[in-house]
Amino acid sequence: MNERLFKIGELSKIFHIPVKTLRFYSDAGILMPAYIDPVSGYRYYSVDQFVLIDIIRNSRKMGLSLNEISTFLKDDLQAADIRMLIERQINTMNQKIEECMKIRDSMTAIARSIEETENKPRNKVYKSVEPKQYYLSFPYCSSTPEEQELNFRKVALSSGENSEQVYAIYGTSTLKDEYFHTGSIINPDIRSFITDSDNPNVCIQSEGTYACIVFDDNVYQKEKYYALLAEFLQKEKLEPVEDFVEEWIIPRVQDGMESTLIKLKIQIKD
Repeated sequence: MNERLFKIGELSKIFHIPVKTLRFYSDAGILMPAYIDPVSGYRYYSVDQFVLIDIIRNSRKMGLSLNEISTFLKDDLQAADIRMLIERQINTMNQKIEECMKIRDSMTAIARSIEETENKPRNKVYKSVEPKQYYLSFPYCSSTPEEQELNFRKVALSSGENSEQVYAIYGTSTLKDEYFHTGSIINPDIRSFITDSDNPNVCIQSEGTYACIVFDDNVYQKEKYYALLAEFLQKEKLEPVEDFVEEWIIPRVQDGMESTLIKLKIQIKD
């Protein structure tokens, strides 16, 4: 054989492809060696196969699977067929780009929400002019943390399986009259805060002055923050005009237990 052959290690260096990957391509049947030494089992490749490697590399960059590459190589495609294949992959990439942009936007939103709380006092009530917020309300009533966790999972899993959001901001409302009369924390819904005001099911949380408290604690400890907020309202002689609202900004695990950064607030009469 007069043709110049290259060992698999040489080919790896030329194309900066790991030997393991070249062996994988061989086992998958898309890049068979030009020659295999029957004694040593060494694999050798020819110069004619260089263009094949280029096609495989570019096809992988376009997002083609190994099965698609195998079909591509075996079907003897014409230039027009390749153009159609490329256009199909462009459409696929555009969809992925759109999904990635939605994920990026949700990450940006959660980062901003965390940043906004960084300049707020922890575990201390303050007054703030809060902007209008849009949300979806899911009528799952909870009277215990366990019920709330189960109801939240129902909402998050049903609405979030096909969502491109990362750590979407959820929350709940708490009936103010029930709390002030009995001290009970009754949550009539689970809320998913959104930016899409055109959603046909959108609800609006009014812009206005709120009494707020930001805390980072376990869900079983939130009663004390309600008490601090209620005490502040009484001391300052502030009249609440809407139910309490909890915004669950970001969860984490601390000392083996759940801890969530939460903004608890209630709109008050100006």
